[in-house]
Amino acid sequence: MKKIGICGIYMIRSKIHPNKFYIGSSINIELRWSSHIERIKKKKYCCPLLGNYARKYGIENLEFSILEQFDYQGKDHLLSRERYYIELLNPTLNIDKEVKSGRHGVKNSEDANKNISASKTGVNHPNFGKHRPQDTRDKISEAHKDIPLSPEHCKALSDAKIGKPWSEKRRMAENKKQKENPSKYFIKMHTPKKPRSSWNKGIKMPKSTCEKMSIAKQGTVQAREVLDKRCASMILAWTRKFAEMGLQYMPDGVYYRKRKELIDAILKERQNESA
Repeated sequence: MKKIGICGIYMIRSKIHPNKFYIGSSINIELRWSSHIERIKKKKYCCPLLGNYARKYGIENLEFSILEQFDYQGKDHLLSRERYYIELLNPTLNIDKEVKSGRHGVKNSEDANKNISASKTGVNHPNFGKHRPQDTRDKISEAHKDIPLSPEHCKALSDAKIGKPWSEKRRMAENKKQKENPSKYFIKMHTPKKPRSSWNKGIKMPKSTCEKMSIAKQGTVQAREVLDKRCASMILAWTRKFAEMGLQYMPDGVYYRKRKELIDAILKERQNESA
């Protein structure tokens, strides 16, 4: 819903040619006057005669006044009052003397929306090829900091990046960041994890407690995730063991075979113990 400010009929008149004027209506006259100025500066005239006149003689030679102010009573009442003043004063800068409601309530077709989008995409975009100054970019960055995003927004951003490969420019920028600040990107890789402290560390359990725990676990089927985790930890431990022995590479699969033989031996020994 549009914000309703000063509602009524307004006039834009030339200071040097008093017979040149424009009449319009709005539910927010102050905002409409600002819109006229902005469109004239950007040469996007909604009123060609008024825009061309302002371009020739300058915006400073235009004065703005309110002909009638009233409470908003609906679109039809607003347009009827505008029609009254146009018929009464016969403005010279109104290109169309017949008052219409513009595109109020009109919905574009799908093809029309695609054509509008294509006309403002790529080289047709007004900012195509332009680069914002660094101070402008810093202001935009500061304005967007500490703005919380909704979970839906975060999910939409995540889904939009799934399966989307990085461009060569983005890849080079990320590589440059990692080289300039490696501690930020490789902190997890190079920083060893702190050992987890346990309340019973160094305390030897009684034999009766160990027997109870063993009996309680007999016949239970462990989840696949637990088995995979134990197997992975076992492989990691023996990998470190081989690394200490100097077997850091795998020539002709020797390293892999020996590691597999040790793991098979450990698994076989545990199976015999459980049996």
